[in-house]
Amino acid sequence: MPSEFRVILRPFPLILHIFPFLPVLIILPIYGNSRIHVRAPTFSLGGGGTLPSFFIYQSFLYSYLFARVVVGAPKEIRADNQTGGLYQCDFSTLKCEPIRFQVPLEAVNMSLGLSLVTATNPSRLLACGPTVHQTCKENTYVNGFCFLFGSNLLQQPQRFPEALRECPQQESDIAFLIDGSGSINPNDFQKMKDFVSTVMDKFKKSKTLFSLMQYSDDFQTHFTFSYFKKNPNPRSLVNPITQLLGTTHTATGIRKVVRELFQSAYGARENAVKILVVITDGEKYRDPLNYEDVIPEADRAGVIRYVIGVGNVCRPPPLPPSLPPSLPSSLPPSTGD
Repeated sequence: MPSEFRVILRPFPLILHIFPFLPVLIILPIYGNSRIHVRAPTFSLGGGGTLPSFFIYQSFLYSYLFARVVVGAPKEIRADNQTGGLYQCDFSTLKCEPIRFQVPLEAVNMSLGLSLVTATNPSRLLACGPTVHQTCKENTYVNGFCFLFGSNLLQQPQRFPEALRECPQQESDIAFLIDGSGSINPNDFQKMKDFVSTVMDKFKKSKTLFSLMQYSDDFQTHFTFSYFKKNPNPRSLVNPITQLLGTTHTATGIRKVVRELFQSAYGARENAVKILVVITDGEKYRDPLNYEDVIPEADRAGVIRYVIGVGNVCRPPPLPPSLPPSLPSSLPPSTGD
């Protein structure tokens, strides 16, 4: 590689270029569109040695008066889970020193210095880099940090953002309506309780609230959303539940949940997603209400319904023409899956 390079200057105040495989910086002052020859200075690290090739990504003349150049080293491995760095290089000494500042712990492998931008009047430097992707359930988010320096690169920069956001947690109110009629085998009733407790455990660190009503031809609210908020212990709430026995009034149970549990008086939140999970072994029996009587009301209230079968789930007869053929006539349909 020759030490002189012919360059066509562009109409910008200053251009700095780093060759991609050599530790060489070239300063190009502007004189219109004339052609000039520039000899390339070679910088060395303060502790000795020249800049390795992985530094050669981004660089900017940060101070024309003091002939300083800021160099980004996005591939430099500084510590476990920490890559990237910034260096300021002095033309009077031809030496580069690291720019030291506090990098947040969550900036994992952020490739600091991958992007550099400068401004004048006043002198400022913005250095950015991406961090590792953040996985929130089925979604992946791309994060990063930027650091804004003033004219004194020894002072701690401003950080944007102050901290990476946590996984989005939308508020959800989930009501369980469990079948406690006499057709439920006691072992299946216990499985039902174990399932409910396990689901509630999975949401411990979320903004989800739970309530539970048991039904047969009688109805019992075991805990409301407001009670769960005060005592969010799934086992202590679910374990004491005993089976009611009796006939199966599923449609009436759905109406009671919509009209009672999903109300602010019982701790339901106005902007939360409303979810009803019905756990039953099959057909309703001797219920004075039909599903056609209660499902439209649940729809208007914005309640998403799911049905889980337990034990020997009974298949209903064919649907009447008035209902969509994809929804069973004797089980509440799910509008959320």
